[in-house]
Amino acid sequence: MHVRRLLGEPLLHFLLIGIALFSTYRWVSRGDSGGRRIVITGGVVDDLVTQHVAAKGRQPSTIELNHLIESYVRDEILYREGVKLGLERDDIVVKRRVRQKIEMMAEEDASTRTPTEADLAAYLAANHARFAQPAIVTFEQVFLGQPTSERAVVHTVAVTRQGLRRGTDPAKLGRPTLLPYRMTLTPADLVARDFGASFAAALESVPLQVTLITPESCL
Repeated sequence: MHVRRLLGEPLLHFLLIGIALFSTYRWVSRGDSGGRRIVITGGVVDDLVTQHVAAKGRQPSTIELNHLIESYVRDEILYREGVKLGLERDDIVVKRRVRQKIEMMAEEDASTRTPTEADLAAYLAANHARFAQPAIVTFEQVFLGQPTSERAVVHTVAVTRQGLRRGTDPAKLGRPTLLPYRMTLTPADLVARDFGASFAAALESVPLQVTLITPESCL
């Protein structure tokens, strides 16, 4: 009577089930010393869901998720059997994929590592054109008109120089033009846009003083 009552206790059933599960786990663990178990972790499931969302644009259903897990297990079984047979050796595709993974890991490591001064200097030297800034110039221009001859150019330049030495306002010298008379702290590329690349290049090379740049000097 007491034995029958004891066998009907739920606590005893729970205890027996626990012992059975524990024994089964220990037996499976000993039999899997060769790495024959395939463990589906939460991280694996998350990766499968992420891949499905990227491909389909939505979360997988329960049936779809089961199919994804079954496909993962099948792929893992085939992969392990292939490795056991040595099929990965001397395979150019496998080698290329492994190399790509190593390169990706190196890039991720480099992206999280704070660059040193030497790293920055080397990068700047290799990409100098990307960071080069145009010269900043300030100048006043006096338009002397189109030259008719070399003698006329020499004469016009001489007269203009004399006027500047006498203190004549540069704005009153030369001929009117649609271009601005004065440009202040202007990047050289903007000067080249308005006055021409030859003029801008000649302007960068002149000393910091009053200088006449004739059309011939820009050629």
